[in-house]
Amino acid sequence: MAVQHRCPLKGSRMAAPGRNRIYMASIVFCQVIVFLRYVALARILGPDQVGLMSILVLTASLFELITDFSVDRYLVVSPKGDDPRMQRVSHGITVVRGVLIAGMMLVSAIPVAQLYGEPSIYPSLMVLAVYPLIAGFVHNDVRTVQRNMNFTPEAIVNISAECVAFVVTVATAFVTQSYTAIVVGLIARSIAQLIATHAVAHRRYEIGFDRDYLRPMVLFALPLSLNGLLLYASGQGDRLVVGSLVGTRELGLYASTLLLILYPSSMVGRFFMNTALPTISKTVWSEGGAGDSVHRLGVRFALWTLAMALGFAIVAPFAVPVLYGAAFQLPLVVIGLIGMLQGTRFAQQWLGTSFMAIDRTRGTLTLNIVRIVGVLLCLPIIIAHPTLTVVVSTVFAAEAAALFIGIVLVNRAMKVRWYRGMGNFGAILLILILFNAGVALMMEGGQATGPALLAASLILMIGWLIYRRTIILDELSALPVIGPRLIARLR
Repeated sequence: MAVQHRCPLKGSRMAAPGRNRIYMASIVFCQVIVFLRYVALARILGPDQVGLMSILVLTASLFELITDFSVDRYLVVSPKGDDPRMQRVSHGITVVRGVLIAGMMLVSAIPVAQLYGEPSIYPSLMVLAVYPLIAGFVHNDVRTVQRNMNFTPEAIVNISAECVAFVVTVATAFVTQSYTAIVVGLIARSIAQLIATHAVAHRRYEIGFDRDYLRPMVLFALPLSLNGLLLYASGQGDRLVVGSLVGTRELGLYASTLLLILYPSSMVGRFFMNTALPTISKTVWSEGGAGDSVHRLGVRFALWTLAMALGFAIVAPFAVPVLYGAAFQLPLVVIGLIGMLQGTRFAQQWLGTSFMAIDRTRGTLTLNIVRIVGVLLCLPIIIAHPTLTVVVSTVFAAEAAALFIGIVLVNRAMKVRWYRGMGNFGAILLILILFNAGVALMMEGGQATGPALLAASLILMIGWLIYRRTIILDELSALPVIGPRLIARLR
């Protein structure tokens, strides 16, 4: 069937930097809306209901990751991704994915409720199956146009969906005073996303399963799909362990604090991934290698890892009681550990982006096998001492080890020195460990060791920032309006 094209969106010829800024602004806006939604829910519902809500979100995330075929991203990285027939196949696979997620949610509702010791939540888990079924019919043209660095359509879709979800979720929570508000909100979000993707698409929506295009797409997607369970266990297994072993209330406290850094790190990581994929992939197609591009991206991830984890350790102790209420407050040691853990996971997004950009998705699978092995090795310690401090500290150690192993895997895939990039992340993690250890010691009794560790972390941080000043200036230049002024003063 012939493919009908519509007129492109206004502004589609905008220069790539302008498009990137619009896209980044949309991501920031959406993350702010999502965060405000969570703050409102925490204020309205309290820790216990937030814990139950977290169980629903964790369950949905599990099945989304298990079926994460990333066929929409394949349209960006494949040399033939602009072919309408490939887009039709991507739609077919996306529909199948939506049906699979809905079916798995229905089947697993009762076992999941029993796992967490909350049998009353299984009806909500079953109703939750509606939202992925709707999302299976979204239009993937918002990805295809990103081959030309046009991110405006996705920005429109994201803003529309999150605004609808915010209004519906908060209103439902206010009326019902129940965790089930998140179910209604996710369904409303899927409906808004479905309508918006079709509204901004340049091509007519069609579904197909052309064998010539299905096979390479499946080969690309299979490692990512197999990787899903591992990614869930390694990336969100800490919350599962907290909910099932430590307690539902503690899960609400932990998840609420974690989101203060999870949302910013997800926002920045998503921006880096979506904007770097076309650039690095084109480098591979045209030059046959992408070592410099990949490792320059790695330095950017290291810089933002430091900024977010350190900022979180300083701000979160004051922000948590102000945003959520005094009932959500956690010890400073746990807050610092949460920052280091999520910072390390953010750094690992560089590895996943690099593997995808150079079409080595099996590397992502291998990395997450390493991550899940590390988490499994932590389980005996956690079972013997089921506290938040033990859970977060042991999982952080496992994630840090996986990060360095992953760097070796990326370097091998690109045939460069095996240790390239380790120094950056080693310095960042050492800075964070020294800083948080210093704070913890000072809070215990003002020992002389605490200030010494803080001073050491400051000296090391200044030295690394000076060494990487070129990347820092580049990052500042990307900031609208204030960036050029800051650079002029620094120089």
